Amino acid sequence: MTFVQWNNSLATGHEIIDKQHKTLVYMLNTLHKAMSEGVAQDRLLRIFSQFFRYLVFHFNEEESCTVSVDFHMWQANRREHKEFIASLTSIMNRIYFGEMSIGLTTLQLVSDLYIEHISMSDKSIIACMNRPSAPEHRQLQETL
Repeated sequence: MTFVQWNNSLATGHEIIDKQHKTLVYMLNTLHKAMSEGVAQDRLLRIFSQFFRYLVFHFNEEESCTVSVDFHMWQANRREHKEFIASLTSIMNRIYFGEMSIGLTTLQLVSDLYIEHISMSDKSIIACMNRPSAPEHRQLQETL
C-alpha cells in the first residue's frame, strides 16, 4: 500500500521541481514500507536521514529557481524551508538520542507538513514564476 500517493493535484507545473517532489514522495513511501516490514530503528533512521539530505538539496534548488520571483514571496518560502528543516532536525535529534522512535505518527507529521508545503507555498511560487509579469518576462519584453 502506498503511503503518499503522487497525483496531479501536487504538480506545480515546473518540471525539475515536480521531479524532485516525486523523489521525495518516493522516499517517504520507502520509509513507510520499511516501517511496515519491521525494519530496525537504526535502518529507519538512515532512510529518514537520506530523505532529510535530499530535502535540503531540494529546498536549495527550489530557492535558486525562485530567486527571481517577488522578493517577499521568495523570502516567505525560504523562511518556511528553514522552519521545516529546523523541525526535522529536532525530530532527528530526538530519535538519535532515544527520546522518540520513527513511527507512523512521525512519518504522518512529516508527510503532512511536506504535502501542505507543496500544495500551498510551492504552487504559489511557481504560479508567480510563470506569470507574464515575472521579472524574467519583463526583462525579455524590455529587450524586444
